[in-house]
Amino acid sequence: MAEIKKKIEILADVDNLVEEIKECVIAISIMHGERQIDILKAVELWLGETITNFEKQQESLQEEPKIELAE
Repeated sequence: MAEIKKKIEILADVDNLVEEIKECVIAISIMHGERQIDILKAVELWLGETITNFEKQQESLQEEPKIELAE
């Protein structure tokens, strides 16, 4: 039986990452019509969580280690 799939191939310029990422998200989400807003909101949620986790990780790396002295 024949199998039909939607597929998009993307070639991204890594020297212009932010614009390339935006274009990729738009290109993929626009293919889903009415679901586009749900897709964009899901990406927004994921990105927010990713940024928060990264910032927490960076903060923990910057904290000076606490050394407890034995009395």
